[in-house]
Amino acid sequence: MRSRRLWSTCPVTYEATGTVQVRVTTLLSARTMGRISEIRVQPGDTVKAGQVVAILDARDLEAATRQAQAAREEAQNALPEADGAVAASYAQLELAEATFRRMKMLSMRSRSRRRNSMRPRRGSRQPAPAMQ
Repeated sequence: MRSRRLWSTCPVTYEATGTVQVRVTTLLSARTMGRISEIRVQPGDTVKAGQVVAILDARDLEAATRQAQAAREEAQNALPEADGAVAASYAQLELAEATFRRMKMLSMRSRSRRRNSMRPRRGSRQPAPAMQ
């Protein structure tokens, strides 16, 4: 019976000063950088995984996408010109190699003729040796 007396002497309400802290906090981040155009939750709201909490302003992202698409299109348009330049370079290389082979052959023939012109020919008269 003693316990009944203790409960009857305790106050029903209790007042205190303090700070309330959350049990769990989460850091939010976006996959891309940008300005927030709309926030869909308030401080203290309970959110679920996958829930949209903010909307990013997509104008900067859309502008960057358009620039990337324009650059890709420009590169694709330049491909035929680049292919033509490569083909012209190969043609110039083939011409240079053919010219080199021809010049090498002509040089060898010229050396051969010079050597042959210094040798006496068969049946030709050779000058008599000088007498002393």
